[in-house]
Amino acid sequence: MIKIKLRKIKKREWILLSLSLVIVLAVIMDKIIQKTFVTLRNLDQEIAINEKALYRLKTVLSQSKELNTIYAKIMSTQRFSSDPDNILQEIEKIAQKLNLNILNIKPTIIKDQGAYKIYSIRIESQDDIKILAKFLHILIEDIKGIGVERFQINAADKDEPPKISLLINAIAFKEL
Repeated sequence: MIKIKLRKIKKREWILLSLSLVIVLAVIMDKIIQKTFVTLRNLDQEIAINEKALYRLKTVLSQSKELNTIYAKIMSTQRFSSDPDNILQEIEKIAQKLNLNILNIKPTIIKDQGAYKIYSIRIESQDDIKILAKFLHILIEDIKGIGVERFQINAADKDEPPKISLLINAIAFKEL
């Protein structure tokens, strides 16, 4: 068996060993502190970015609340129809007021957007152009969400009124 003889460490060697250990620990601590500061700096930047985003979101939220209020006011003061039957009844009432001769009326759904549906309504009539012009004016002014897409007049004889074909788009909002 081999015996290892340990020699006694001198005071000077202890000091050198201690100093080298302190230097190694100082370097390690420096690296740890640098990484911590870099991490904290990145976190500060991320917090600043998120604070800006939060501020923008608060602004958008407040604008959204204002728009919802305006929307509610508009919807409460305007006459929007909630289904095609109401739209057809309104069209019929206006036509009866003006004694407009409607030959045929046919609604067709175009789009269902969830909160509302868009209908296309084809109206065929045979009457005087002045009455039809009044009818269109009253229809567009009284019922919001209606617009004329196509208008066609066919005059066959001078003695009889012209045949008129209208294509109207109407929006029907679902009840909230």
